[in-house]
Amino acid sequence: ASGIIPHLVQLLNQDDTQQPAAQTLFHLARTKENRTRIREAGGVHRLLELLEPRPYTAASKNAALALINLASLESNRAVIREGSGVAVVTSLLQVPAEDPDQHAL
Repeated sequence: ASGIIPHLVQLLNQDDTQQPAAQTLFHLARTKENRTRIREAGGVHRLLELLEPRPYTAASKNAALALINLASLESNRAVIREGSGVAVVTSLLQVPAEDPDQHAL
């Protein structure tokens, strides 16, 4: 899995591959080794960026799920805090709930 992680992080930069790449990173981030590899490949920052655009998409949902897994490592939590992570999560909490299926993570 280690060899594919940098490629998956790069796929997060393309609109048509963001969702499957984020979903795959979510699944890969279940192991400690992959959580480190994803951070080292720049995946934490890129996943955070996927949470910022509105309306929220399947890619942003999978990015949020991946970040939950990644945050189980202190070193990843530090990257999330240093990046825009706190502000992004705060903004997610402020999304109106008129259509919970559209905005739910």
